[in-house]
Amino acid sequence: MQFNGYGFLFLFLPVVVLLYWVAPRGIPRLLLLIVASCVFYGLWDWRYVPLLLGTTLVDWAAGEALTRMKGPRRRKLLLAGAIAVNLALLAYFKYRGFFFAQTNGLLRLLGAGEPLPALRGDPTALTHLVSVGGALTGVLIPAGAVAGVTAWQQTKEKLAGVVQRPPPAVLVPGKVIKK
Repeated sequence: MQFNGYGFLFLFLPVVVLLYWVAPRGIPRLLLLIVASCVFYGLWDWRYVPLLLGTTLVDWAAGEALTRMKGPRRRKLLLAGAIAVNLALLAYFKYRGFFFAQTNGLLRLLGAGEPLPALRGDPTALTHLVSVGGALTGVLIPAGAVAGVTAWQQTKEKLAGVVQRPPPAVLVPGKVIKK
């Protein structure tokens, strides 16, 4: 489910808003929003629900500690730590494809052999969306890096003798012409 989809706009959002206004104020409303967020992101990809719950728990614990802590210096350090955790997760999920692709390209240039395991999956999957602390981010693997990984995999398959090539095709807008 996506924010700009009809299922979200005409089903999920009205149900959550209605339940929010029916629920008693305070903790029940907060729990409703947490559960609704987990359901929403779980419908997209359930594997990211633990990440969402983890970041929610870290932020909640930091907020609780901030209300009890005395002294502005300690409070600022705790706040900076909580923000650093969220930014580190955001940076990892947003830029890992780019850094792995660049590192793999450098390793290939140096003749170091196998690429990093993170790029052994499907190199044609260009964009992944993940939720990090409620912020929606896109992870984009550059097309050049994808082509490089694909070429590396094709070379590896050729050496193993298992490549089956499709017939060459010429792309024309609106048509595919096979040679």
